[in-house]
Amino acid sequence: MYVPSNTLAPPGEGARTRTPARAASMPALCVVVLIAAFFSLAMQIGFWRTVGMGPGFESISVAKSLALKGTFADPFDGPTGPTAHLAPLWPFVLAGMYRAAGSEAHFRVMAFSVTIVLHALNVLFLFLLAHELLGNWLSRYCTVALALMVPLYQVIPPSDAICVSAGLLAFWLLARRRRLILCGLFGGLLLLFSPAVLFILAPIAAYEWKRVKAVGVFLAIALVVILPWEIRNYSVFHKVFFIRDNLGLELDVYNNDCEIHGTGGCVPHPMLSAEERARIAAMGEASYDEMRMHHALGWFKTHPGEALRLVAGRIAGFWFPIRAAAPYGFCIAAITLLSLWGCWRLLRDRRQVFWPMLAISVLYPPVYYLVRFDLRYRYTILWVSILAAGYGAARLIEGLGSWPRAPGSARGSRARWGTAAHRR
Repeated sequence: MYVPSNTLAPPGEGARTRTPARAASMPALCVVVLIAAFFSLAMQIGFWRTVGMGPGFESISVAKSLALKGTFADPFDGPTGPTAHLAPLWPFVLAGMYRAAGSEAHFRVMAFSVTIVLHALNVLFLFLLAHELLGNWLSRYCTVALALMVPLYQVIPPSDAICVSAGLLAFWLLARRRRLILCGLFGGLLLLFSPAVLFILAPIAAYEWKRVKAVGVFLAIALVVILPWEIRNYSVFHKVFFIRDNLGLELDVYNNDCEIHGTGGCVPHPMLSAEERARIAAMGEASYDEMRMHHALGWFKTHPGEALRLVAGRIAGFWFPIRAAAPYGFCIAAITLLSLWGCWRLLRDRRQVFWPMLAISVLYPPVYYLVRFDLRYRYTILWVSILAAGYGAARLIEGLGSWPRAPGSARGSRARWGTAAHRR
C-alpha cells in the first residue's frame, strides 16, 4: 500500500521516521509562523479597532485591588468586598503587570503587548497541533493560513480568552507526550483561568490516554492544584462552589422580559448600579449570587417558551456571530461553515480526532447559551473550528484536482487521507 512521504502519522500508528533535514526544518517553520502571526495581527490592528482598557472590566478592577490593596476584591468599580466573581489567575497576571508598569499608561502598553504575544503563540501552537493531529501537510498549511489570513481574534487585553486558548493548545501538545503529572498540574492552572475548560480538558485527556485510571489521576492532580483556591473561598464565603460564584448573577441579568424584547437593562448589574453594589457589600457576594440565581430560576419556570427562544438565538449567535464586531463575527461564521465540511470529511475519512473535537464542541458551549453572547466566549474553542476548517479546505483543494495526485494511484485520496495508518 502506498503511503505518501508528505504524511506524518502519530507515533505507534504507522508514523514514518523523520529525516534530519525535516526535523531541522520544524524550528525554522515555527519561527516563520511566529513572524507571520505578528505581521498578521499588526495589519488587523491597523485596519480594525481593538478593545480598550477603561472602566467596566471586572478583571481590571480586581487586578488594581490586588496591586494597590493586596486584596482579591471589588470587581464592580466600587467597594463590594471579597470576590470570587472571576477565576483568580488572570487578575493576578494583570496585577503583576500593573505593579511592574508603575503607571496607567505603561500598564495599557504592557497588557496590549502581552496580548499580542499570546495571539502569536496561539497561532504557533495551532500550527504544531495541526502538524500532529491532521497528518497531511496540506491540512497543516491550510489551518495556519486560515489563522493568519482571516481576521478572527479581536485584541482584548482585559480578557483571558486568548491566553486560555493558547494554554489549551499547549495542553493538547503536552498530553500527546504522555506527561501525566505535568498535564495534571498544567490542567489545574488552566481551571484557575476558566473553570469551564474542564469540558475541554476531559475529552482531550480521554482521547490521548484512553484509560479511565490515567484520566482519573489527571483530574485528581488538577483538583489538588485548585484546592487552595477552594479553601480560600470557603473560608471567606462559608459556601462551596466551583472556583467562581457568578452564575446566578449572569443568568438573572441576561434572562428576563427586557432581553426578550431586545432592550436589556431592566435587571440591574452591579457594574452599573450603586444600589446593587451596596447589596453585595451587605450580604456577601456568594449570598447575593444565590439570591440572583433564585430569581433567575423563577423566571425560567414562568417563561419556558421565552427562555427557549433566547437560548435558540444564542446558539445561533455562538456559532454564527454575524452581528458581532466586524469583521470578526462574519469571519468566524465563515470558518464555522467550512469547519462543518471539515468535520464531515474527518468522519468520512475515519479520523479518530473527530470525536474529541465533537465532544469539546458539544460539552463546552451550553453554559454560554444561557447568557448574552460575547466573542470572547467563542475564542476559547475557536481553534477547534479552525482545525476542522483547515482539514476541510485541504480536502476541497484535493477534491477539486488542483493538487498533484499521489504517484501510482488513480485518485490518491485513499492513500493520502484514509489509510489505517493516518486515521488518528
